[in-house]
Amino acid sequence: MHQKPGARDAEQYCVLSMMALRHVKLLVGAVVVFSCHSACSSTSPSCTDQFGRGQTGLTEVVVHCSASSSNLQCQAVQRSTGFYDYCPTQQDVTASVNWTSGDPAIVRSSGQGVFTAVGTGDTFVQAAYGGQSPTRPVSVFPNMPPLPTYDISGSVFQAGSTSGSSPIDGAVVQILDGLVAGRVATSSVPPPLLPGYSGPVGGRGFYRLLGVPPGTYHLQVTKSGYVSQQGTVTVVGPGGALLDFPLQPS
Repeated sequence: MHQKPGARDAEQYCVLSMMALRHVKLLVGAVVVFSCHSACSSTSPSCTDQFGRGQTGLTEVVVHCSASSSNLQCQAVQRSTGFYDYCPTQQDVTASVNWTSGDPAIVRSSGQGVFTAVGTGDTFVQAAYGGQSPTRPVSVFPNMPPLPTYDISGSVFQAGSTSGSSPIDGAVVQILDGLVAGRVATSSVPPPLLPGYSGPVGGRGFYRLLGVPPGTYHLQVTKSGYVSQQGTVTVVGPGGALLDFPLQPS
């Protein structure tokens, strides 16, 4: 990368200054808070904090997928991660990944993150790179391209309290519209896991709806002895969507 005249000298001065200050700290036991000029900016980071701690060196591969008119296009990004991460980095590794399908009878890999629908059902796509193999759940609905799917989750509890103090067991949460209209979950009952999902996750009063494509959905919850309730939630991407239901006794 091209540097302006004097930029490298300034950067070296910055690093040497940090070393000198650390040496002073060791000699006199003083607490040193280091700050310097633009040579230590985000464009030329030192990769250590004021105490000399370096970043962890850990990386993770993250997969993002979106549907086109006929295919599913996935991207794999390798990025730095960890508690100490002073030089954040990320790199598109889509072209270097070994892409596979969890069920080739549902989706087929066409190479470099492109998947085509073969049948209908729920499966996942997988990206193997650098010893990691992250997955992304996908579903194929009739006459649709493969779609990435996520989950909707939340808690059902008595109104005026909290989910932890007054959870409601056995409430039925149903999706009313969209491609997954009619799909249901029961509070306090872990759902059967679809391909690519991990779990079970939850506890008393918790519900989880799996295999939901991006979109806005209307949900309804019913439970004997309580007033039924509806809510709206939008599913965008990884992490899914959260919708709680505080129910009033009938």
